[in-house]
Order: sequence, then structure tokens, then C-alpha cells
Amino acid sequence: MPAFKAEPSPESNEAWHALSMGHSLVELNKSEAQTMYIGDGLPTTNPATELYGVSWTHQLHCLGMIRQGFWDVFRQRNEFLDPSPSASLTKSKTDPKGHYLDHLQHCFDYLQQAILCAGDVTFEGRAPEVMDEPPKINGYGAAHQCRDMVRDSQSSDFNQDVSALILKSSQIECC
Repeated sequence: MPAFKAEPSPESNEAWHALSMGHSLVELNKSEAQTMYIGDGLPTTNPATELYGVSWTHQLHCLGMIRQGFWDVFRQRNEFLDPSPSASLTKSKTDPKGHYLDHLQHCFDYLQQAILCAGDVTFEGRAPEVMDEPPKINGYGAAHQCRDMVRDSQSSDFNQDVSALILKSSQIECC
């Protein structure tokens, strides 16, 4: 089974983590950020710079959060699960259960917006037929035109100064 479909394990978790290769934050000069009209970033130890997130890695982070939540529910093993769905919805965002739920809700909303913003418009044909199953479209086998996100983020068009300052995602907590 491909690692991205597999239940969380050290191997599948490593495959998910390797997707973004730690390219989640960039450090930009404040004046350069102003010319890009991207607003304020997070503070750094250098008063002339700020940190900014990179959308595609945030999207992968959110997909990973939803993946973890799915497997936790499927295996009924998350300490954040509550037998009463309405009880979880009333938790405070400062409570761990409330924060977890709020984070997952943010991820659903964020991914929905990302798909509508830059959705893949490749036409997908019928999947190979499986005995006793109706025909279906599963998206596999279609010729997609993909971007090399790491290469693109390191191109001169993206900004050589930015790509040289890419930081590891573990240096800051998301959401």
C-alpha cells in the first residue's frame, strides 16, 4: 500500500513529512514584504525581517492533520474524541479538545479555499474496472500537469533571497 494511504506509522509519517521537506516558512525583509503586499509576518530575532508561511506546505500540514484525525476516529484511539459530538463543539479553544477541533475545522476551511483558488482542472477518465464493482472515476492515471513546488520556490522568479532562508517547520507552531 502506498505510504500516503497507509495508517500512521513511522514509515508513513516520514513520507508525509518528506513531502514538504521542511519548506514551510521563509524569512523576508520587511521592506520587500511591503512591496509584495502580503502584510505583516511573524517576528524574528532580526528587526528587519519577518517570517511568512508558504501556502502549499500549510495545505499539506492541514491534510496531515485531517489524516491523523481520520485514523484516530477510525481506530477510536484519540484522547480528544468525545462520545457526544455537541460536547466537543462547545469546548473552549484554550482547552486541548477545543483547540484540536478548531484546528481541524480551520484545515477543512483552508483546504476548501485552496482547492477553489488553484484547483487542478485535469479531466479524469474511468478507472480500470474491478469485478462486481460499478465503473468509477478515481483520478489515477490522468495526465496531470504538476508543479515542482521545491524547485519553484527556489527559482529566481520566486526570489533567490527567499529560497535561501527557508526554515524547518518544526521551528514554529502552526495555527
